[in-house]
Amino acid sequence: STIATYPLDLARARLAVVQGVQGPGAFFSMLRKITVDGKGGLYRGITPTLAGMIPYAGLAFSTNEALRNLCVTRVNGGGE
Repeated sequence: STIATYPLDLARARLAVVQGVQGPGAFFSMLRKITVDGKGGLYRGITPTLAGMIPYAGLAFSTNEALRNLCVTRVNGGGE
């Protein structure tokens, strides 16, 4: 999902930095930026974003698995 939405997030961040651009001007500003940077410019900087997500995803999955196992153990009696 990050790969699909990264260009939109990049566009949002660039428009937040550009001051005084509103309405259709914002669209044309982004279109000009894409023309200058090319299609690869849409994904410039995605490597650090993905590198930061890997530990987050690993922690989320391991926490989910640990809590699921804890709940299953408590529901099934867990030998107590």
